[in-house]
Amino acid sequence: MEVEVTRVGSFTDTGRFDVFFDGKAVASLPMDFLHDGVPTMKLRAVWKAPALTRQDIRVGAGDWAAALKRVLGALDICSKEYVVRQYDHEVQAGSVVKPLTGAANDGPSDAGVWRPDLSSMEAVVVAHGLCPRYADADAFAMAANAVDEAVRNAVAVGGDVDYLAGLDNFCWCDPVKASPRPTANTSSRNSSAPIWRSTTRRWRTACRASAAKTR
Repeated sequence: MEVEVTRVGSFTDTGRFDVFFDGKAVASLPMDFLHDGVPTMKLRAVWKAPALTRQDIRVGAGDWAAALKRVLGALDICSKEYVVRQYDHEVQAGSVVKPLTGAANDGPSDAGVWRPDLSSMEAVVVAHGLCPRYADADAFAMAANAVDEAVRNAVAVGGDVDYLAGLDNFCWCDPVKASPRPTANTSSRNSSAPIWRSTTRRWRTACRASAAKTR
């Protein structure tokens, strides 16, 4: 089965976003307006640093096999096969390095490498970074570490840092306090807490299944 691909545009150096239909211009907007034309809101925010305590780790005699399985079952270490397979991670078998690898094809690769044109030796690297628990201590450091991890993963499979582009995925609440928006004037962390807990529970279930496979 063939997948239809349509070229919808190209990059130019005109500094404008031009749209044509049947050879006629139907829109022409300056890129500066598209990126910076919306007035930036100035809001007052309050951030309270979390109270963190240092945890000393002591290594002693114990069941190391059981301890290893608990570590491998941690959210930031366990296999994300449960999540990955819910998305279109394979199209026409054009991948050079698949996102999942290992004896059971359920372990993460450093990154995925996709070859869209099989007549060419050029390929596209897709990598990511993820460290959600870090946000409990420092959200900025979490974001920096996620970017660092994504770049290192891309380089590990041969990606060129001079051709990398970042994509940020955020889920924000409405920052303006006004009825009937009940989530207004709340932090994005708090407003997404139910979704976060639901996702966490699903990941933990997947982690337990992943850990069970290692036994």
